[in-house]
Formats: sequence, C-alpha cells, structure tokens
Amino acid sequence: MTKRTTDQWEALLDGTTPGPWEYREHEHCPYADMEDRATIHGGPMPEIPYPCGCEEGDTCEVQRYVVGTEDGVWAHNPPFWEALPADMKAVAHFPEAVAEVVRLREELEALRRACIESAEASEKSSETSHVPEIHEEVAETERDTADIITRILEGGNDE
Repeated sequence: MTKRTTDQWEALLDGTTPGPWEYREHEHCPYADMEDRATIHGGPMPEIPYPCGCEEGDTCEVQRYVVGTEDGVWAHNPPFWEALPADMKAVAHFPEAVAEVVRLREELEALRRACIESAEASEKSSETSHVPEIHEEVAETERDTADIITRILEGGNDE
C-alpha cells in the first residue's frame, strides 16, 4: 500500500459532499415505487400482485443509501449528485484511510509511552544531579506532552 501525504488525502476529499454522512436503509418494493410515481406523475400502474410477487404494502428489497445529515435529502439534492463521483472515489479509499488512522494511533501511543518513560528517568536523574531543577523541568514537559497525546488519542485536543 502506498503511503499518502496529507496533500494527497486533502486532494482526494476535494469536491466530496461535506460530512457528516449517515447510512440509511429501508425495505421497499420497486414496483410499489413505480405505483407511487404513476400516482404522482401519471402513467401506467403496475398490476398487483407485482411481477416480483409482492402484494400491496409488501417489500422485497432493501434500499441502501447515504445522505448528508445536515438535510437528510439525497434524491433531490443537486450538490449531492454533483459530488457523487468524488464521493465514490473517496469511499473506495476508506480501508486505506482507516489503516492510516490505526497506524498513527499506534505510533502516538508509542510516543506517549516513551514520554512517560523519559519523564520517569528525568525524575530519577534529578535526585543525583547538580542541577535537579533542569531534570524536573524536562520531566514536567515530557508529562505535559504525554497528556496532550493522551487527549488526541481519546478523540480531541483543544490546544
């Protein structure tokens, strides 16, 4: 797998539908949908039972779709359809994106542990040092760094 740069990830998102998105599904019958369209727009009504075997009110398929949670609309949302090619390209890279997030989290966790271990070593060194305040200051900085990394790993950092 090729490692993408930040610029490449951002370019992949150019033109996509802004999130957050929501996955939805509902049971339906495509022939009943045709009946709804015929009622609204005129035209021939399909006969019941429908060719799929459904009676009125039955469902035979699950329709799956993604909508923007801001308005919950997909079918009559021109910006959604304009962004669809870019959205599908971005979705195709979802496994790669998740793998990158996991890798970064693992590296951040290793860095957090290293900061804690270094802080502990600095505190021990301050006990025998001629300038203990420097070791104590280094230990404090390393603990602060570990705290920031912990907040990032927990999903947020206000700094």
